[in-house]
Amino acid sequence: MSRLFHMVDQEYPPAIHTFSVCLEKGIGVEKNEQHAFEYCKAAADRGNCAALHNMGCNYLEGRICAKDPELALRYFSSAAQKGYVASMHNSAYVVDMGIGVEADGELALRRYKWAYDNGHIQSANNIGIYFMSGKHVNPDIHQAQQWLEKGAASGDDYAKRHLAKLK
Repeated sequence: MSRLFHMVDQEYPPAIHTFSVCLEKGIGVEKNEQHAFEYCKAAADRGNCAALHNMGCNYLEGRICAKDPELALRYFSSAAQKGYVASMHNSAYVVDMGIGVEADGELALRRYKWAYDNGHIQSANNIGIYFMSGKHVNPDIHQAQQWLEKGAASGDDYAKRHLAKLK
């Protein structure tokens, strides 16, 4: 922990974010969610992708702060632009569901596809649901099956369940 404290004092963004997680979970330090939020914001302000993502989650869910889906989307988009795949999936979800913003199925689909192509297997499930239900696209059982099979093959339990329903 002393090395972590030293790196935090040196304002090293990954260390600041790691310390925020320690504060949030009570790992090696007394649990303090408000301080965790402040350190996470400090790391995000310095461009740390994981911190940007966590700030997006905080604002999307209203944890430790007021719920603000638009700000959540900005944090997710910022992390996604830096290549943080989970943030691309989350930003797709926000615009897919129209949470605090106008729903945009085309944009959500592009983001889900990018997230899947870059390793976020749960995005395949969401795309499969699009084609299965006709949400934002014309229904296409073949496309739905292909996407759900990709997710299921990667171990996504949701994709497995949706694939079973589809069959």
